[in-house]
Amino acid sequence: MCIFIVFFGALVWTVVDFLGNESAGFSCYATIAYVVGSVTSMICGYIGMKIAVVSNFRTTFKAIESIEAAFECAFRAGCVMGFAMISISLIVLVTLLEGFKMVYQPSTDPNDPRSYSVLLELLAGYGLGGSSIALFGRVGGGIYTKAADVGADLVGKLEAGLEEDDPRNPATIADNVGDNVGDIAGMGSDLFGSFAEATCAALVFIGGTKDLIEHPSSLYFPLLISGIGIIACIITSFYGIYIYKVNTVDKIETALKI
Repeated sequence: MCIFIVFFGALVWTVVDFLGNESAGFSCYATIAYVVGSVTSMICGYIGMKIAVVSNFRTTFKAIESIEAAFECAFRAGCVMGFAMISISLIVLVTLLEGFKMVYQPSTDPNDPRSYSVLLELLAGYGLGGSSIALFGRVGGGIYTKAADVGADLVGKLEAGLEEDDPRNPATIADNVGDNVGDIAGMGSDLFGSFAEATCAALVFIGGTKDLIEHPSSLYFPLLISGIGIIACIITSFYGIYIYKVNTVDKIETALKI
């Protein structure tokens, strides 16, 4: 994965920072944004897998006691992953934006080669990095999962007569590992990529709109919406964990919708 980042980063620098650079001087803003986005995406995927491994067996153990305890454990684990992912990605994006503004010194004139519009297009490499790493998690984990699942079905069910996910079948271990990579690490990286791309797209739109970019503080509006979203999710999560008690299977879907 690191080798891919190096080679694809070199491609981004060649196409965007070198050939697409209309201003004088050396430029590597898009490359830096891409590398930072890739590393942040890997961190989000790692946090997701770490939390899943720790919380899955705890949820299984809690399910012996009651559905309420198991749901609360699983819901809290999901909250940790979600809040960690969105918080890290938002902090990194704000830091990257402020650092680029400080060094690039952009102009509010859209015709200037060093305008806000150009800078924010370079910053969009942040979302590209997140999506490229999510591709590895989704596709790599998915292929690994399907191959192991087919092997487990053929050998276990047809030849040995074992049930699906029987612990006596070693292929189910590979199947579960693939699920962890594809569904959890891939999901974490994919969610980060979606957030980064959507936010960067809003920033590019603001940078290309003259009426908005005349007030540079408008750049913080998409970031502010994300911050408010975090607060709203904290409130709803608090309600779902501490107020709305899931003591029957029928209440699980309602709690998740809340």
